Amino acid sequence: MDKNSKKALEEIDFKLVFKENRSSFSVVSYLEITESKYAKLAIGASGRGMYYTNFREEKCYREVNSYGENFIIKFPKWGWNLTNEIKTIGDYTCFKATSVKEILGREGIVKKEVTAWYAPDLNFPFEPLEFNGLPGLIIELTVGKERYLVNKIELYTKMNIEILEPTKGKFVTKKEFDEIGVNMMQSFKKSF
Repeated sequence: MDKNSKKALEEIDFKLVFKENRSSFSVVSYLEITESKYAKLAIGASGRGMYYTNFREEKCYREVNSYGENFIIKFPKWGWNLTNEIKTIGDYTCFKATSVKEILGREGIVKKEVTAWYAPDLNFPFEPLEFNGLPGLIIELTVGKERYLVNKIELYTKMNIEILEPTKGKFVTKKEFDEIGVNMMQSFKKSF
């Protein structure tokens, strides 16, 4: 199953679109991906749904359908440890930033190391997933064992792009969403 998930991952693309102070990040929908159980497994829980950021209004949301309900999850501002470590990725000089993501699970809080390589030359503070607030575009991101890499950058200044804020779903904090998940797992476990 792991081999099939890795193969499916090679076929999965995400798209980060931004304009002015807003961005959205989501998986590019291909029919074969949405029908493949391995692709769904490879995308993982954090890759589902759409992420929305508005820096002017300090909003970072994730719109997702989970547990049979639509949710809009509010994320706090991300805390980063900026380092002086540098590496070149493609044509860009990137700097390393680190953090820790905490996830509430059945066994308590699970911590995942987060490493981001951002390019100050691309002075856009947008990011994949909920990882926001770096002084440059994230070119490479590792969250635990998940790795996201930029494979193409296209900047269009004259294109009319509309980025809509999510409005359909129950508004919850990240902590509340994690607690809902734990409660659902416990209820499911008790039914067996």
